[in-house]
Amino acid sequence: MKTTNRYTILLVILSICSLLSNCKTKKEASFPGYVQGKFTYISAYDTGILKKISVSPGDSVKQGQALFTLEPYPENAELQAANARVQQAIDEQNKHEADYNVLKEEHERNLILFKKDVISKEELEQSMGNFRSAEASRNAAQANLRAEQANQSKAVWISQQKTVTSPIDALVFDTYYSAYEKIEEGKPILALLAADAIKIIFFIPEQHLSTLKLNEEITILLDGAQQPIKAKITYISPKEEYTPPVIFSETERQRLVFRVEARPIASDAYLKIHPGQPVTVRLDTDNSETSGQYGQQ
Repeated sequence: MKTTNRYTILLVILSICSLLSNCKTKKEASFPGYVQGKFTYISAYDTGILKKISVSPGDSVKQGQALFTLEPYPENAELQAANARVQQAIDEQNKHEADYNVLKEEHERNLILFKKDVISKEELEQSMGNFRSAEASRNAAQANLRAEQANQSKAVWISQQKTVTSPIDALVFDTYYSAYEKIEEGKPILALLAADAIKIIFFIPEQHLSTLKLNEEITILLDGAQQPIKAKITYISPKEEYTPPVIFSETERQRLVFRVEARPIASDAYLKIHPGQPVTVRLDTDNSETSGQYGQQ
């Protein structure tokens, strides 16, 4: 009887150990991966001399925050000239408007005088001609003013482009110019990394594919970091591929793998991880109740 009890207890202990071992294996299923970032490259509207760069690599910037400024010349001079032309056009328009109003009143008065036979038909026609000429001059002055104001608005816009602001909330990843350097046309001055431009890339063998699904939460482990980062799976490749020639692992156990992508959940995760950084992706296979779903968000 005692022997039977001992065997029973031993069997229970072994069963518990087996269950604990299986749970640990599932919860600690992990794969090597790396961080990938999509950068936003910021360039100037035109060539020029970099007057000031207001940020440094590693800085966090908000949308609308100034990034850099180019020397204002010759655009400032062009803006001043445009302002002068607008003022001249306003003066001309005011003069022609005044002439028009005077000749309009004169013509209306002559119409009344003509009906009373005070002036001749020739005098009325002369009055009409003067009025029509003043009206045409006024309309031309108004059109010229609108054209000069349009040129002024363009000059203002170009002048404003000398100070470039951030289009997004982001991290300054790198800068490529220093103050007083000449900016080449089409060349980026700095690179930004937005919060939603970071993703984790890892590869899983076929036998683990059924344990994953889109929007599943996973854990990202970083070397030297005390706290892991949570992420959600956003893409599972529908097609297998060969193991990449360079992958962050000590041994290659599988030849065919599936690419999986995940994005960090925390909005500030881009401040803690860096493009190219190797990571370990930990899966909890017990959370997957359905087979792997392919696709991306």
